[in-house]
Amino acid sequence: KKTRKDQEDLAKRINSPRLDVGEKEALYYSSWYWSAIHVLVSVPTYRTTNKIAENIDQYLSTRTEMGNFSGAVLVAKDKQIILRKGYGFADIEKKIPYTPETQQEIASISKMFTAFAALQLKNGGKLQLTDSICKYLADCLDIWKPVTIENLIRHTSGISDYEEALELGSEKYFGFMTQPDTPSKIVENARKLPLDFKPGEKFKYSNTAYIILSLIVER
Repeated sequence: KKTRKDQEDLAKRINSPRLDVGEKEALYYSSWYWSAIHVLVSVPTYRTTNKIAENIDQYLSTRTEMGNFSGAVLVAKDKQIILRKGYGFADIEKKIPYTPETQQEIASISKMFTAFAALQLKNGGKLQLTDSICKYLADCLDIWKPVTIENLIRHTSGISDYEEALELGSEKYFGFMTQPDTPSKIVENARKLPLDFKPGEKFKYSNTAYIILSLIVER
């Protein structure tokens, strides 16, 4: 078992400024008990894949021993998974260990994947970021016609956020969010409301916008 000094020396070595950007991204860690991290790394070809995975695993294991990390990690290089492992506990009180299969309350982490999916469709020529969302929605409201795909992604659509009326974290909130038809209900409720502002005029975080974006991606 390493001493605290060994652990701190290892952390300093891995945080060395001599590492390039790709290596730093691969060794990125959370400040305190993130539920999970998923890292896509780009690393120099002169390093072997096994050595990269070994270094990352050693680093995260050390951080875990120091009490500075707990989570599930996925690291990929050249479209191949080189490290998939859980560290620490998913539930500290019950001593339930983290595994790659540990279920996560991912919440808004899903937004980055929704936006990425929209960009993939754009790159595939199936949509344009400047397209009106009404091009992809049936019975679209006239006030939504100026709203573009890009507005949804950038939180500049003006479409009201459904969470504001649900008391985030309350029983009312969880009761609503666990219903199977919640996404369609969110959109239907949004259709009854005016825009908060002219599309593109300002930034305002909108979960509703990303629900709509997810429906467009699905279609």
